[in-house]
Amino acid sequence: MVAIYSHAELYPPTLNAIGELAKVFKQVILVQRNHIEGNWTYPPNVFVVSHGNLMTARQQESASLFLKSWLFISFCMKLYAQILKYRPNTILLYDTIALFSFSMIHRLMPFTSKIWYHNHDVSELKLVRKFSISWFAIKSEHKYFKYLNLFSVPAMERLSYFPLNEFNGKHFFIPNYPSVAFYSKFYRPNKITDSVKLVYQGHASELHGLEEIIELLPRKILDKYIYLVIKGPCTQDYRMVLEEKARKFGALDKISFFGISTYSEVPRIAATCHIGIGIHAKSDIMNTTLGTASNKLYEYAALGLPILYFDSTHFNQHLADCEWAFPVKLDSNSIAKAIESIIEDYDSLSEKAHTNFLKCLNYEFEFARVRNFLT
Repeated sequence: MVAIYSHAELYPPTLNAIGELAKVFKQVILVQRNHIEGNWTYPPNVFVVSHGNLMTARQQESASLFLKSWLFISFCMKLYAQILKYRPNTILLYDTIALFSFSMIHRLMPFTSKIWYHNHDVSELKLVRKFSISWFAIKSEHKYFKYLNLFSVPAMERLSYFPLNEFNGKHFFIPNYPSVAFYSKFYRPNKITDSVKLVYQGHASELHGLEEIIELLPRKILDKYIYLVIKGPCTQDYRMVLEEKARKFGALDKISFFGISTYSEVPRIAATCHIGIGIHAKSDIMNTTLGTASNKLYEYAALGLPILYFDSTHFNQHLADCEWAFPVKLDSNSIAKAIESIIEDYDSLSEKAHTNFLKCLNYEFEFARVRNFLT
């Protein structure tokens, strides 16, 4: 059984894990929040239980305290009912709130299951509202490690933030790489002609190089026009900041926004682009441990897109040996030089990115160790 206090299609590594777990177990039951109308095609032995009426994550965040509390309590009840119904051998909890939810009901279980916690993002108490569900979940997270049988993270650097001295089970490193089974369907060798499209996947906000890239849109680089595609959530306020800057530079027609969608639509858009933006210059724990945890970096590579990444010790440790990955400063001139280098050798760089993905930078390759352990 897999439980996530969100929608699985908003977390690609969760979808990848479910696909691999379906090869190991007779049945996989997914219990999730009903945040979007999903369209993912799961293996036939995967059964999806969506909790609650359709409500986006943003609507849930702005809901009243009473409604948020009821959603959490009813999720606990739904999870417990499914556990009693299916009596799973293994329960995989995919975020801090799912773990918190299970901690509320585990003493009521009339049987024993293996408990597996996968932490996809390190949560910092100072970044959440006091006395919120997330706040209580983070506060209780470390207390539950003594009950866990399995623990996994997408970045080795994050292990130091968890109480492994209180953990007696097995821990695994599972990078957030894309799946060959899914991404290979979208790959087509791409060529640069008269323009270059840069794509940013993820939550659009400051310190991702977007504002610096907008400064480049009015000009040509090696006689090529530059376009910017933003795929993912973006607040209205920040979108206005980007559009105002693009308007100031006379380049409003060279920036496109695509909001949240199901995961199956993400590679369709990126496959029409040439360069991936993977710049993470923020200094919080999550952003400074993203070398193997940022799925977008490797989703770009899967489609044959060379990438721009933030020039830091951490990211260089993971990407310096990848010829298709170019370190940049948070500066338009630095980014322009990297784009120029990519254009000059695009066909070769694109092929190398895709080859690296097929060879080892994919989810199936990394999950093999876990699958061997489970079987």
